[in-house]
Amino acid sequence: MSDLQFYPTPAALAKKMASKFTRPITRLLDPSAGTGDLLDAVEQVKRVRRSSDCVELDPERRAVLKDKGLNIVGADFLDMEPVACYSSIIMNPPFAEGARHVLHAFNFLFCGELIALVNATTLTNPYTAERKLLCKLIEDHGGDVEYVEAAFQTDETERKTTVDCAIIHLVKKNTEQFDFIRLMDKTEAKDALGSERVEQARDLMLPGDELKNRVIDFTQAVEFMKVHRKAEMMAVRFKRRLGKAINDTTEDTQTDSESDLIESMHKDYQALKDAAWSGVMRSLRVTNRLTSGAQKKLESQFEDIRRIDFTLTNIEGFLLGLVEQQGDMQIQMLLDCFDIFSKYHLKCERGLPPT
Repeated sequence: MSDLQFYPTPAALAKKMASKFTRPITRLLDPSAGTGDLLDAVEQVKRVRRSSDCVELDPERRAVLKDKGLNIVGADFLDMEPVACYSSIIMNPPFAEGARHVLHAFNFLFCGELIALVNATTLTNPYTAERKLLCKLIEDHGGDVEYVEAAFQTDETERKTTVDCAIIHLVKKNTEQFDFIRLMDKTEAKDALGSERVEQARDLMLPGDELKNRVIDFTQAVEFMKVHRKAEMMAVRFKRRLGKAINDTTEDTQTDSESDLIESMHKDYQALKDAAWSGVMRSLRVTNRLTSGAQKKLESQFEDIRRIDFTLTNIEGFLLGLVEQQGDMQIQMLLDCFDIFSKYHLKCERGLPPT
């Protein structure tokens, strides 16, 4: 895959995509962020920035995102579990895997909008199962598609291609039923680190399936948090339909808006993620390997690590960083270890031998 099929979105096209949002943007995600061109466009068109998260695999482009002050929550979007709650998603995924990325991204929406740029043939020639699923998703949700010819041949285009594109606009409504018992169907994370070094990293934690159990506990906590928050919102709505009691003189300050619900779920999600990462960082297998000074340096970088998605792959990447830094704990370790892991993963994606 050549440079992971990175084609920066031209400014005019990015603004066209951003202008398609019709609902309030509470939490925004770009899962194929590149250097942040789409998020820049949303900021210019919709004046939204502080609530933006992004995902990017390439370390050099991720450095650009960091310089822009953007919140980076992961490296490989397809490895991330759809546990976060977003009101809005904008994306320009790799053309070769556009359908797969859009289908995965749709699961990250609680309710809201998804704007995606894909190769036009993804929709006009749906010869794969994923393309057929995407076409059905658009049909089922009354999605809108705008075809754009020569989208990457304008003067401002950084990297030109003759591919025609399609802008997909999907709206997901809050029609979920409450499933209190939900079976988990997970795909195993890719073993991109190499088995020997993964075992070294796992040895820093607890034996057996402890890492997997922590991820399962986190995922279940998030799922039941969502059930709780949605039940709260519905309780407020039905209570208001009953009206106020004659002897009730209190002011009604409860909210049942979907934007407030998404914001509260995001705060709860971040609190659960903070607790999950703290559990890893404070594991005896980790702390016993570090001096008290190194532990303090580790905890001082918590603000950086807490932003990363809590997945098995990312935990192993974090522990790999500790393995490679043992004996020489640098204050930049937590910033670097995520890049070390991503560079390794990037080489595997490109078919290069790991180092």
